[in-house]
Amino acid sequence: PLLLLGAFSVGYWAWTEARNAGDLRLYGFVQFGSLSIVLLMLALYPAPRGGTEYLLAGLGVYGLAKVFEALDEVIFSAGEIVSGHTLKHVTAAAGLGIVALMLDRRRRASMRGVVGVRSRLLHV
Repeated sequence: PLLLLGAFSVGYWAWTEARNAGDLRLYGFVQFGSLSIVLLMLALYPAPRGGTEYLLAGLGVYGLAKVFEALDEVIFSAGEIVSGHTLKHVTAAAGLGIVALMLDRRRRASMRGVVGVRSRLLHV
């Protein structure tokens, strides 16, 4: 349902943009409302296997990406080499990379646990 709401918010924005209104309220609510919910969940339900620091770092980097987006023209006019929009995409990808690193470390830790159990069973 949330994925559909996100897609609908973009469609609604485009529809209002075509009518010279450009209503971004639903789009902003979906983006920042979901981030607020993730932060609330992290505060109320700590991860039993750890990894909260990775999620917070990923969210922080995503926040930085939003700053780059807001400063798009200012960044580009500073040297006309790269835009804030470009930096937004690179930074958002880095945030996702942090979360992927967390998942990879969890997977490796669980695999070590499985190997440890197997070796103990073989040496009994």
